Amino acid sequence: MPTIIHVGAPSRLVTALAWFVIVGAPLLAVVVPLQGLGWLAAAAAAALAALATVSAVALLRRLEWGRRAVMGLLLVALAVALFGLPWQIYALADAVVAKGQAATRLQWLLLLATPAALLAAGWVLRRLRAAEVRQEFA
Repeated sequence: MPTIIHVGAPSRLVTALAWFVIVGAPLLAVVVPLQGLGWLAAAAAAALAALATVSAVALLRRLEWGRRAVMGLLLVALAVALFGLPWQIYALADAVVAKGQAATRLQWLLLLATPAALLAAGWVLRRLRAAEVRQEFA
């Protein structure tokens, strides 16, 4: 049975995701060096930001490699967030013991936002793999 592809309007999800990455990726290249993690982390953040920006522009232009690259970057972000969660919990516990509850509000917020961000990234990844979105890139 032949596959029928209906060409329609570009999905808002792909457009919004592309613009979110275009705006947000340079922030990664700025925030990581400010954290004092070293020049290697700063260089890696700058390279990832550049790759994410190029991939997002390709996503906006509805190029298939851009969709695959953004999906790969989302998988990397999911892995980093999952492996970084125990470190966040350890840092939060250390800050509570050392400084008390009031000094850790931002850490609590980040810790609580991580599962929501993981769920959102998983949902976006699932939507990027959907047939309706794939047909935009055919």
